[in-house]
Amino acid sequence: MGSDQQTPLIGREDVIGAARELVTSARAGRGGALIVQGANGVGRTEVARAVAQLGRASRLPVAHIEAATFLPAPGAAMRHIARELGVVHLGSQDDQVSAICDGLLHRARGSGLLLVIDDLQGLDDLDLASLRVLIQPRSGVGLALVATLGRRRQDHSSTVASMLVQDLMQRPNCTLATLQPWNSDEVGEFLRQTFLDSFTPAFVSQAHELTGGNPSYLRRLADEWERLAPDDRRHLFSGVPNLLTQPLPVALQQRVSLSLVGLPTPARQC
Repeated sequence: MGSDQQTPLIGREDVIGAARELVTSARAGRGGALIVQGANGVGRTEVARAVAQLGRASRLPVAHIEAATFLPAPGAAMRHIARELGVVHLGSQDDQVSAICDGLLHRARGSGLLLVIDDLQGLDDLDLASLRVLIQPRSGVGLALVATLGRRRQDHSSTVASMLVQDLMQRPNCTLATLQPWNSDEVGEFLRQTFLDSFTPAFVSQAHELTGGNPSYLRRLADEWERLAPDDRRHLFSGVPNLLTQPLPVALQQRVSLSLVGLPTPARQC
């Protein structure tokens, strides 16, 4: 499993179900918001991508952005969303903001519209102010927002984003979901999907303990496993094909730990 591959979407049925309900509401002309928060590496980006695919499969106009990819320019994210949806935004900066909001609301009237924003705290003040305007309850305007919110140092952007979320939570059809690390069963499912192997409870338990159930850590574990020499892997196998019967070897633990230097706990402590 290469490091450029996405982590399987495991154990996120509740948040995907909430997103599906929001999409249905948007198609019926009722707006709302779903904010998905969680620790770094827990799978927020994978959820955002899955929600965008869900919206497109429902034939809903979708704009999906990852805020961290934008250069720090006022209103850059909303201008990108407008271009993606074919909304014209000419004139001065203030005129552009007004034109973008009016255009998106027009698109959302009747057929609905889904905005998916990964890393809400990465937006600037102008983008966040536009979102505040867009998510006002309006009859017949099915504009739905699904945004992820990461946990990072409390800078200005994070503070403003948190204030926007607090405001949204006071409005109808707006909910907050928190992604939790995977439990042991979900870790086992990740290993099964990744390697197409059955694993013993001892192996799964150690993988869960080593990574804290964090999907990004588990992906790193999978990458390091693939880099092990065949002899280092072979002693993990008994005579039963495709069945790992021993705990994680010390060599693998060391390599995973070294590859996680700089990442948050728990993996950095291993």
